[in-house]
Amino acid sequence: MSAPQNTPTPGSRTPIVRDPALRMDRFVTWVFIGFAVITVMSSISQYTNMEQYLSEFYQQFAALQPGFTVARYPDADLARVIGLSVMTIDAALLGFTVWWSVTRMNANRRAVWVPVVGWLLSTVTSTILVAYAISQDQAFVTELTMWMQRVSESGLPTIAPAN
Repeated sequence: MSAPQNTPTPGSRTPIVRDPALRMDRFVTWVFIGFAVITVMSSISQYTNMEQYLSEFYQQFAALQPGFTVARYPDADLARVIGLSVMTIDAALLGFTVWWSVTRMNANRRAVWVPVVGWLLSTVTSTILVAYAISQDQAFVTELTMWMQRVSESGLPTIAPAN
């Protein structure tokens, strides 16, 4: 009688994965984790200078929407706090995602969904924090409200046409 498929061999730390579905799950999980690491590392420059990031967002929005005049984010202190918060949350979620994925893979359980959930949580928290920062700029909120009113009264399209 042979040993079950996923039992550890003598002297090994982790079980040998012979199930092709689990092998593919592990491969895709590590690919997702790799993308997550690259994303978190490449976003550090944006989040360390959140004021510039938000100002660029304002300028791009103003360039696409005629009549919109706000072009600079005014609160450097809040932008710094938001940027550091987003970086901290992203790093913590990445660490937890890697730990949980490895734990599940070592137990021969599917783990491909763990990085997806980590990405969703990271995206939602980052979006909420950036939206909060923007909502605290009263000039932007006022300009946006007036712009939306002008657009609704004029019947113009709300999104600039793509050329």
